[in-house]
Formats: sequence, C-alpha cells, structure tokens
Amino acid sequence: MPLRVHVESGSGRRPGAGSTRRCDMGREIRRVPKGWEHPRGKNGFFLSLYDQTFDDAARAWWHAAVQWHNGTMREESERQQREKYPWYWQWDGPPPDEKYYRPAFTSPADCYQIYETVSEGTPVSPVFESVEAMLAWMTQPIDRALEYNTGEDWQSMQGMTREQAERFCGRGSSVSMIFSPGTGMVAGHRL
Repeated sequence: MPLRVHVESGSGRRPGAGSTRRCDMGREIRRVPKGWEHPRGKNGFFLSLYDQTFDDAARAWWHAAVQWHNGTMREESERQQREKYPWYWQWDGPPPDEKYYRPAFTSPADCYQIYETVSEGTPVSPVFESVEAMLAWMTQPIDRALEYNTGEDWQSMQGMTREQAERFCGRGSSVSMIFSPGTGMVAGHRL
C-alpha cells in the first residue's frame, strides 16, 4: 500500500492573533508544479513566501474583516475580542503584504517540495515528482554540496531513517526542534 502524504493547502499563513493567520514553525511538505523554481531575491537567496497567493490571502483577510465589522464571526472568542478591538486590523493586524506571498501557479501543483516555515517559507529540498522520490532523497546521506544543507546536520532533511522519513511524510509537517535535558536538541522531523 502506498504511503499517504498529508499536505495542508495554503499552509504557512502569516502569524498573528486573528483567525486568518497561523504560525507553524518547522518543516512542511508543499505541493508545487513540476519544474517549480522558488523565487529568489536580488542577493540570490530564496525569498520567504507563504504557501498562498496574495489574492487568496487578501480575500480571506477581507472576508474576516467584513465578518468582524458585522459581528458575524463564527467563534465566540472572536466576538468577545470585538468589544476590546472594534476594528479588525487592531486585532489581526494590517492586510497581507503582497511581497510575502507566492505567485499563482500556471500549471498543476502535482509535485512535492519540503519547506522550512520558521520564516514565511523557503525550500529545504528539491522538487519531487513522487512521494517515493522524496523518501529516497530524505534517506540518503547528507549531501553538503546542496544549498539546502548549509546548516547543522540536525537541520537537514537528508540522512533520515526510512521510518523517520515516512513518519514525517505521513504527518506532512513537524516542529523545528524539541529539547529535553536527556536528549538535548532533536529536530522535530527526526522524531
């Protein structure tokens, strides 16, 4: 039976107090088109981008702002916060900034790529056409020549056991790290 991979659409939304934002810091699998080249800045480094288009993020923010204004939010906790913050942006922050959102894909997002989400999101793996190809790459020894492997060994998405790689793929994401006095710092994706 093939391994099922959990991928949450539109993940990596900007952090904040409001319902249109989330802050998951760690690693996640994103769906991308075949041949996807993550945008880079003038310095040649990957731009940190949420896994959502600006139009989708702006629509979601606007929809939530209208609900806030009308008092029709779904959550009771939000309705209570409205008394303290009469304007939506006081509670959730300003509208999305276009420079932090990925461009719209022009072809189907049917491939996989692993991203770090401590920032808005930058790739920490190449693009894979299949789950099996992603698992094979994750279980190879750490290749220091790759730009994805410039940090410490524990940060790399390579050098994992098959069990660790399958567990990560099954969850679709992991926290950055966990620390305990007994084991020290351990990458969430290696648990």
